[in-house]
Amino acid sequence: MAVFYNPRPQYFDDDGKPLGGGTLTFYIAGTSTEAVIYDDSGLTTPGQNPSPLNSAGRVRDGGIWLSDGEYKVILKDSNGVQIDGPIDGFEPGGGSGGSGSGATVIDTIAQLRLTDSSEGYVWVGGYYSLGDYPGNYYVWDAASTEDDNGGTIISDSPAPASGRWIMVPKRSIDIRDFGVIDGVEADLSTNLLNANAWCASTGQDLLIYDGTYRIDSDTTLIGPYKVVFKDGAEFISNGSADLTIETRSLLKRVAKQNTRDWNNIKLESK
Repeated sequence: MAVFYNPRPQYFDDDGKPLGGGTLTFYIAGTSTEAVIYDDSGLTTPGQNPSPLNSAGRVRDGGIWLSDGEYKVILKDSNGVQIDGPIDGFEPGGGSGGSGSGATVIDTIAQLRLTDSSEGYVWVGGYYSLGDYPGNYYVWDAASTEDDNGGTIISDSPAPASGRWIMVPKRSIDIRDFGVIDGVEADLSTNLLNANAWCASTGQDLLIYDGTYRIDSDTTLIGPYKVVFKDGAEFISNGSADLTIETRSLLKRVAKQNTRDWNNIKLESK
C-alpha cells in the first residue's frame, strides 16, 4: 500500500486561487473505471472517489491511500470542469513517509543538489527548510546543459557538464519555487528575477502569495505573462529599491489588495 501524497499538496485554479471544492478522481490506468481508494494505511476503509478537496484546495486530512498498481488521475474544479490531467500510468509508492508517487523524498533544494542522479525522480518538500513552500517534483535529465536558475532547473554540486534536475511542469509558477520565501532575511531580488525570466520564456503565470519579501536591488518584472497577487503581499527593502511591474495590461488582482506597504512598487503599463 502507499499514500497518494505526503505532504498533502494544495491545488489552485488558473488565477492562483485555491481550488476549494475541487476533486481528484482516480481510475484504473488506461480505463474509465473508477478505482477503489482508501482513508487508512491498512486499506480497510474505502474512501470517497472522486476525492473532494477542502476549502483550501488540499487533499483531505489523513491523505489518500492506494493499493499497489497503476492509476489514472484527473483534477477538476467544483463545477466539474477538468483543470489538469489525465495523468495516466501513475504508480504510487514511498509509504507513509514518502511522496506517494514512487519519488524519493528530499527535504530542501540544497539537499537536491547533492542527490545522486540515480534517484531519477524526487519530491522536494522545502526550499531552505522542510515545509517552507508547497514542494515540487523533479526528474533527472541526463542530457540537459541548461543553467541552474534556482527553481525549475537545478544542478548537482559541483555542476556536471550535462545533467540537471528539472521541475515537473505545472500550470503556474509560484515565486516560492525560486526561493522567494516569506520572512527570509536576505535579498531575494535575484531569485525574483530568475522567476521572471522563466515565466517570460514560458508564458506561465507568476503567483505572488501573501507574505513579506525583501528586495534590496531594483527589480523589474516584465512579460509577456500574468502576475497574480494574493492578498497581503508585502515587499520591503533595506534601502530604496524599487519593484517595477511592466504589465502590458496583464496585472491581476491589484486593485482589490489589502496592501500594507506599496510605496516602492511601480506599475507601468506598456
